[in-house]
Amino acid sequence: MVKAKSPIFDKLSKGFKNLDVRLRKTGIEIGKKRVPFNPRTDAQKQHRAKYGQLVQQWNLLSPEEKESYNQQAKPLQISGWNLFVMQNLVVIPVLGWELVKHVKLDADQTSVDLDGLNLDADWFYLLVFNIKNPLGSGCKYFLFFNGNETQTDYWYQGMGADHDTRWSARENKPDMLFLGAGAETSVIGVIGRVNHPTYSCVAHSENIGSNINIRLKIVTYTKDENVTKITIKSETANGIGAGSKILLFKPKLS
Repeated sequence: MVKAKSPIFDKLSKGFKNLDVRLRKTGIEIGKKRVPFNPRTDAQKQHRAKYGQLVQQWNLLSPEEKESYNQQAKPLQISGWNLFVMQNLVVIPVLGWELVKHVKLDADQTSVDLDGLNLDADWFYLLVFNIKNPLGSGCKYFLFFNGNETQTDYWYQGMGADHDTRWSARENKPDMLFLGAGAETSVIGVIGRVNHPTYSCVAHSENIGSNINIRLKIVTYTKDENVTKITIKSETANGIGAGSKILLFKPKLS
């Protein structure tokens, strides 16, 4: 259907404030003006209010703080603003995802448990997190399933690059990432299972600054069992800093 555009039709349309005047092949059509559907549910109102608050908070950030978000977001191929929203907007009823777990640390911790899960029933999980290393030295971070911290029950394989070096590695351990002293990074990964549970880290960056190290990793758990608990743990005590955020989503299957 094509909306009529001419002085005559404009005058005719203005004479019917609540009607649309449209031109079809068969002639002129006059119909009720269409109003976009807007349910204005409580959840929708809360989401819009929270989004408005985030806009205000983003505008209050300094140029340096915004640039930090932009640098962290580059490996994820999104903008710094989108990363800021992803980390702070808890209610995300889009793209068919349902929030399962949301954790924000108020103090430094050694490990974070995400329990009460059922990977076989949920199919797979999307893990989105921002980790800060509060230590004065570099720190490794491990990914464990079902409380099993036997490192030889895991394999990791990965590759990475900075501006002048390239590397690849495969080891019999659950290494998920490494952060330099005082560094911070954002990570997006998928946890799924065909025979063995596997974590695929899409991309994350380390040592944010003039030299950005981008890494891709896969961690595989060698036990053929359903996943009911995921643990993120630092090799050094209290290596997960206050302010770190973790979000876990599952697909909406209905």
